[in-house]
Amino acid sequence: MSKRKSFETACFLCLFLFAGFRYVLRGSAASNPSSAFLINPSSLTVSVNTNFTVVVSLTNAQYLDAWQVILKYNGTGLRLTKLWVPSDNVFAGHTIEVTPSRFNYTDAIDGSNSCMIGACVMGSDYVNVSNGAVLSANFAVLSAGQWSIEVADKSNPLHKSVPATSSNLGPVV
Repeated sequence: MSKRKSFETACFLCLFLFAGFRYVLRGSAASNPSSAFLINPSSLTVSVNTNFTVVVSLTNAQYLDAWQVILKYNGTGLRLTKLWVPSDNVFAGHTIEVTPSRFNYTDAIDGSNSCMIGACVMGSDYVNVSNGAVLSANFAVLSAGQWSIEVADKSNPLHKSVPATSSNLGPVV
C-alpha cells in the first residue's frame, strides 16, 4: 500500500473514531432516562369536520438548551392545520430560535404523516424542566375512525420518507 493511501486511510479512521466518540459524549451528557415527551390530551373523542389542539410537553429534563420533536399522525383521518411553540413553553423568558416545520412527509414503511419542529435557547442559557410545554399542534378531523398522534422515538422512528402529496396536508405555520 502506498504511503499516500496509508495516510488517507489513517485520517479516515481517526475521523471516524473521533466522530463516534464525540457522539457518545454528547448523547450521554444530554440524555436522561426519565425524560419523556407527553401528548395532552392522550385521547379525545371529536366529530368529523371539527378541529382540536394537542400540547406536547417535556418532563424531567436537566440542562435543556434545545429540543426537536417529530410528530407522526394518521393523515387518512387527520390534517395538520397549525404547529407552533406556545408562549408558555419551557424556554419562556429566554431568547429562543424556533425552527418551524418545513415538511410534511409520508413514512415509507408505516405510511404515517409527519412534521418536525424544534427550538433552542440563544447564548449559553439552559433550563431544568420538571414538566412544561414545548409545542402545540392543531388538527382537523377528516373522517371517522380511531386516529393516532405520536412523538417519534427509538421504538417508533421516522423512516426514510417521501414528500406527501395527498390533499390531507394543510399549511403548517
